Amino acid sequence: MSTSVLPPPVMFNHESGSWTLFLKRLGNLFITYNVSDENIKKAYLLASLGDSTYNLLISLCIPSDPEETNVTFKNIADLLSNHFKPVRAILCYRQDFYSARQEEDENVTVFSARLRTLASYCAFGPELDNLLRDIFIMGLRDSNVKNRLMEEDVSKPDFDFAKALKLASSREATTNYQVNQPTHTIKTELAEIHNIRQPGGNKNKTTSKCFHCGWKNHQAKDCKFKNATCHSCSKVGHLASMCKWKIKRKVVSKHKFLPEEKEDEVCLSDSLFSIQMENNNDKPKPIQIELMVENKKHVFELDTGSIYNVISKNYYMNHFQSYPIRENDIRLTDYVGHPIRPIGKTLIPVNCPKYNGKMEFYIIDKGGPPLIGRKGLNLLNQTGVSQIFYNEMKICPDAPEDIRQILSEFPSVFSREGGVFSGKKVTLKVKENVRPVFLRARTLPIALKDKVEEELKRLVKEDILEPVDHSPWGTPIVPVLKPNGTIRVCGDYRCTVNPFLEETGNSLPRVDHLCSNFGGATCFSKINLRNAYQQLELDEESKQITTINTHMGLLRYKRLCFGISTAPAVFQRIMDKLLTGIKGVGTLLDDICVTGRTRQEHNQKLKLVLSILEKANLRANPTKCVFAQTSINYLGHVIDKNGLHTTDQHVKAIRNSPRPKDVTTLKSFLGMVTFYIKFIPKAAEILHPLYSLLKQNNRWIWSEKCEQAFKKIKQVLTSRPVLTHFNQKLPLRLTVDASAKAVGAVLSHVLPEGERPIAYASQVLNSAQQKYPSIEREAYAIIFGYTKFKDYLFCKEFELVTDHRPLMYIFGARKKLPVYAANRLQRWAYLISNYNYSIKCVKSKDNCADYLSRIDWGKQPAIDPLDEVNYFHFVAETVPFRLDWKKIKQGTRNDPELSRVVDSVVQGYRLPREIKYEPFIRRDKELTVEKGCLMWGYRVIIPQKFRETVLRELHANHFGSTKMKSLARSYFWWPSMDSNIENISKDCEVCCRFRENPPKSILQPWSWPSTTWTRLHVDFLGPINRNHC
Repeated sequence: MSTSVLPPPVMFNHESGSWTLFLKRLGNLFITYNVSDENIKKAYLLASLGDSTYNLLISLCIPSDPEETNVTFKNIADLLSNHFKPVRAILCYRQDFYSARQEEDENVTVFSARLRTLASYCAFGPELDNLLRDIFIMGLRDSNVKNRLMEEDVSKPDFDFAKALKLASSREATTNYQVNQPTHTIKTELAEIHNIRQPGGNKNKTTSKCFHCGWKNHQAKDCKFKNATCHSCSKVGHLASMCKWKIKRKVVSKHKFLPEEKEDEVCLSDSLFSIQMENNNDKPKPIQIELMVENKKHVFELDTGSIYNVISKNYYMNHFQSYPIRENDIRLTDYVGHPIRPIGKTLIPVNCPKYNGKMEFYIIDKGGPPLIGRKGLNLLNQTGVSQIFYNEMKICPDAPEDIRQILSEFPSVFSREGGVFSGKKVTLKVKENVRPVFLRARTLPIALKDKVEEELKRLVKEDILEPVDHSPWGTPIVPVLKPNGTIRVCGDYRCTVNPFLEETGNSLPRVDHLCSNFGGATCFSKINLRNAYQQLELDEESKQITTINTHMGLLRYKRLCFGISTAPAVFQRIMDKLLTGIKGVGTLLDDICVTGRTRQEHNQKLKLVLSILEKANLRANPTKCVFAQTSINYLGHVIDKNGLHTTDQHVKAIRNSPRPKDVTTLKSFLGMVTFYIKFIPKAAEILHPLYSLLKQNNRWIWSEKCEQAFKKIKQVLTSRPVLTHFNQKLPLRLTVDASAKAVGAVLSHVLPEGERPIAYASQVLNSAQQKYPSIEREAYAIIFGYTKFKDYLFCKEFELVTDHRPLMYIFGARKKLPVYAANRLQRWAYLISNYNYSIKCVKSKDNCADYLSRIDWGKQPAIDPLDEVNYFHFVAETVPFRLDWKKIKQGTRNDPELSRVVDSVVQGYRLPREIKYEPFIRRDKELTVEKGCLMWGYRVIIPQKFRETVLRELHANHFGSTKMKSLARSYFWWPSMDSNIENISKDCEVCCRFRENPPKSILQPWSWPSTTWTRLHVDFLGPINRNHC
């Protein structure tokens, strides 16, 4: 036929269109116009290809040319089809299929079509229809429809995918019809209703009201409120609006929308109306919040009973008409079931100290002031009603009036919005000839992936992280659980960047040098900077160095981040440049000390410092600032008008220690004394009464001489010549130890003549900490020492000494953060990763902190909320099927094998070298006990008695061994768990159907001959017709 009959070709571009769809439509066009000539088909196809696709075709045809006559239409179509055919593992497609769920804007028909498309790539075989039916039912959004379909008998052959779709469509159509039916009842939409029904009613009306609720659309016997309790008289049988004994009241609408989203409607409770007495003079004022929209203040009322933000149509027309109305996606009903349909919704950009972005508001036809519901409060980062008055808050309300006046002049310095340093960007210098280290992303458990993704997206949104396509550096992350159930993402820079960073040459100023600038001062203030590191931007090269490698790809920090070893020195250098030269002002990292000889001089310097911070766009934390004090605690010392004083905080652990109660405690005390005995004059004479108590035949009698000797030796230990002052230039050592009841730490200088202490610290463990496994108690001793002496440890290389060898593999400066370690160990290891230290293990008898870890102070400290944050809670809340965790705990205690492992973990002894304990011995550094259950990292170790139960739950959906193992590894572990799962899958006929085919054998072609008569292959063939060839 003539080519002129065909319509003009539609250009195809492979970068924006689907080749498969284009080819199908092209085939239909040829059928429609009865085109059978292959040359015409080829010419039309070539004319339809865009420039980029045509150039691609030429490249694919080399050494031939698509215009050549021997290249047919079919050749071109097959060539492009093979090229554009997506290459993806079948399991990936199946994962998409299994996780499919009905979207908010999808009806069941569209959802079923999407499922068919997803299944078309999965190669399911004869079980396709059953799988489509099961995933369709499980993915339905409407729980009522889902429950109805689950009542069907799946063993019946007629209950297939088509029938499930038919039932779901019918139920959906019925629901939509009922929702869209017009109502003939009295309107209650946000209107004020006066003079609620009095006894007797209106006799002019022909239709009587229901005496239970007051409405006319039903009879009293059918009223849903006939068993309701009256809020006015507390009697059953009527609502407060129909109470015969109540005083005349006025109903004021409050628009309280409560979330009840199991159905398509959002039902409202009877709190939609707030009943108040007309003569009530104590009516509380509404709780209000001010938001800025286009530089104009708008006052919103807070409604914690509502999930949504709501504005009236009138308010929208007067103030927000420029923002387009989008289609409404919810239906509301009042407390008696009558619909209140929003006109639509709109996105309005709002600005306040804690949030700057768009907020969704639903528009109601009638109503009063605009409302902020719980969704809005979440965006505003509010956790309670008492925190919403940020517009009325004053900076440091306890400060004197003249100080508050000064602070009010610099609101940006104390703003809750994050600051970005306006000066030069930070450069992290790497040593010369260093090869970048790129480590692969660590595998995350399925249960943690969503939370990690949520946290990474939040950091990207807040402009702290940014995605990149490639980077020479790649640091893996370790997720750490926070008290609120979210995740803190930690970059493990100890094994990548930190060993190769150049030292900046900056060190912390000595305390005496720093405070020599404060001579004669009588008035003192201390300013603390908020999120100090994250206020400094990195330059382009430094951003590459901080790149983290995650399962979402590569992300790099745009701000200086915690975990970089040179970060403290970098920050100190910037603060020195900003504030050096101001008399009476000193700075150490994020703490700034401002002093003055008089109040007037102090205020002038405070103004100067705040103006510098404002110009630098830095933010301070008002909750940690103190102003205009006669003395302040600074860097572990007290500064007042008389100068710099040491406090007894660092020696009271020895000075106030109670007398030894038995020989063991006395030996521990004398062991510490012996450690410093070379600095103690006449030590043997002083200690003689104490040593006499250690003799075998002597009874334990604590005499007056013993008491005097004990007090004398404590005095010597807490004064010179044993005690020494901190010196920035001398080697520093932090020694820590833990017992079952307490932890202790000693900070020392290492001198040629021996080790001399700078400070001592001791603390009794609280009830939660006493239940820690031995390794966690020893690790907590490190954190305790770090917390007590961190003012000395910043920007200073020090030696960390412990007597617990496994900690060297977790806290080692160049050791990777352990992915499977307990959440506490991960958090603590990350906490001190910012310090420059080496770790050393000594024998217990050589640990000078041993006695401090055995002091019984009596009173226990409060339990840290972080102590309650553990992976057991996370597993218990996220595991996809139900287990009785009390029985798991009981089973662990009764299991002879696991109970012994638990005892070894808690008490710190080694397991016997038996075959049954080998799996636990290999993981001994990663085992913990949480809530009575044994855990390997984030996995609960299931006792023998309940392993069959877990296997049955895993096998219930017949996912196959690969997916079953993947799911199990996210929550559980026990020896031979993988082989147990494989065995149960092998014995199941259904699982075997979905098992992947064995890999295809790869054909190995013979080598191409280089010359004639080259021998390619020799083999036997035959017999053929009884003859061998």
